[in-house]
Amino acid sequence: MRKLFILVVVLFFCIGSNLFSKESNWSFELETASHIMWGTTGEYVYEQTDTDSYKKLSYLEWETKPIFVQDFKSSVQYKHLKFSTLFAFGFPAECGYMYDSDWEDYTVQNCFSKSTNDLDSYFKMEGTISYAFEISRFHVLPFVSVGYRDVSFKGHDGYGLYADKGKSYTTASRPYTFTGEVIGYETFGVQSWLGLTAQYTIGKVQFGISGACLPFQLLYCVDNHYVTKTDYLDIVTGFFCGAKGECSVAYHFTDFCTVSLGATAERAFKIKGDSYAKKSSYTVYSKISNARGAYEYAEYGFFASLKVHF
Repeated sequence: MRKLFILVVVLFFCIGSNLFSKESNWSFELETASHIMWGTTGEYVYEQTDTDSYKKLSYLEWETKPIFVQDFKSSVQYKHLKFSTLFAFGFPAECGYMYDSDWEDYTVQNCFSKSTNDLDSYFKMEGTISYAFEISRFHVLPFVSVGYRDVSFKGHDGYGLYADKGKSYTTASRPYTFTGEVIGYETFGVQSWLGLTAQYTIGKVQFGISGACLPFQLLYCVDNHYVTKTDYLDIVTGFFCGAKGECSVAYHFTDFCTVSLGATAERAFKIKGDSYAKKSSYTVYSKISNARGAYEYAEYGFFASLKVHF
């Protein structure tokens, strides 16, 4: 058995060294990047009016100031065609505040609350196909990506200001204090990206810039109200509803090792969908006929990465 294991290892390295050698049309990369990111996630509730239009009834803002994310990426390239996979994980931690605002008759903000916001989980995976065009020192890579995104928050402790009917929350006599978990919010679903990356190399230094649009997004947004023991679900979809960009500078220490520093920005614009509700003890949601939910987010930050080439 030991001899068989040694033989398999030797064959693996022999085949790999030939397949991904400089003379080969194949190449392979492994990369990990550490991100620090800031941003906000917006959750909306709209109510249908007599005129068949929808007006804002509630808005919740979830801060991410900041969060820390680690991603892992692998890439296989054959000639100019490149296939990549990415997995990203966030570190659970306190990340700002959650603000909850409600309007009476769509004009008077008579309720306001604030809670400490924790990142409960952050997971993202993407698959990307790109094609490289080489023009002297320039590389231009159009790409398309499809991925899954799952982010959840927990709001705990804090206070609320609730005014009498027809009055602003600022007139509330005294705040209502919360202790423990108050509210949770999770969004998960699929995204697609269509974009272009440009790279320019001078010696061992490479400058890169990338931009992409969000052609399609489908998300399930689950809002858990622990105080009232009520859960809400919004199913939102959008087309060409976002954009992201990245700029970076990389240094090739050797033919096998590259380090990079960069900045990123990502924005998904507000998209709406049907709303559902249920008691927390139930399993089936019921559609709310006169309401629609909406969702948006923005993320921006910086990263440092290490890439190994084979």
